[in-house]
Amino acid sequence: MGTITVAEPTAGAQNCSIHDLENDLDFLAEKKEPLPELITETVADLLEAHVDVVHDMKPVWEGYRRPLAALGIHLCTLRDTGTWAMRSEVTIAPRPFAFRCAHVKPPGLFLMSRFACAQDDKQRDLVIKLVDKGSMEHKIYKYLAECKSLYDSDAFIGVLPPTAIIGSPYWFAFVAMPMWDVCFSPKELETIREVMTFIHQSNIVINWYCNKSPTDLCTRRLREHVQSPAVEYALFDFDLSLQIPLDTSLKRYRRPSYEAFEGKGAYHPADVLQGEQYYNPFAFDVACMGNLYLCYFKASP
Repeated sequence: MGTITVAEPTAGAQNCSIHDLENDLDFLAEKKEPLPELITETVADLLEAHVDVVHDMKPVWEGYRRPLAALGIHLCTLRDTGTWAMRSEVTIAPRPFAFRCAHVKPPGLFLMSRFACAQDDKQRDLVIKLVDKGSMEHKIYKYLAECKSLYDSDAFIGVLPPTAIIGSPYWFAFVAMPMWDVCFSPKELETIREVMTFIHQSNIVINWYCNKSPTDLCTRRLREHVQSPAVEYALFDFDLSLQIPLDTSLKRYRRPSYEAFEGKGAYHPADVLQGEQYYNPFAFDVACMGNLYLCYFKASP
């Protein structure tokens, strides 16, 4: 794992607020009905369950609309079509927030069942994600919340931090983060040199996004733009991540083999297909990257 340099925040720097709905909001004690639970035992189970975003998740999000608003997070509208209606008004803010093009009205946005669209009190776009309390992902977000340099626009290092971590009365929590654009496609890079340069400069999401699909006429211009200094890339999703101590041996460290079956299997090596009980996550990660290269760039110079 790489290190994250912790620095004192500059004037006006953002930070992450930590809340517990069961203890932080007095008006919840006056509610006659309890806050809604999920239909699955864990957030992780939502991935495999046949969850209907409207029928199963809309009552959950609506049940938490008022408590979240009391904490400065205002949910967008989840339509009956299963799309989130993003708000037209948006405030341009420094990093870690992104720049959203406002020349077209935002269309409906499809999200997985554990995600929601929102804005904060300053009309900055947010994404809310459900996470299991005590999970590795939850611990990583709490760790990032303590890294003050991630909220300093002058010292941004390519990792999106949470803006709020809100515990529910149950086994799950809400994590609010700045909204950035979708994953960068490997197909937009032509050589392994470009891939390695891209990775070393950070990757995954883009700090510029537009709700209008580019036409063929502007595809080249868009490609040039996303590779220009005007656009930055950052890590943002840690649901399958491991936070490992920095002094861990890259050669001797082992984890339970079942973890190697998580994630996108298309790039997985055969490290645990012979009944192995343990595996080396560092070697496994490098092998996955190598298989991705073979998939997209084996014919490239």
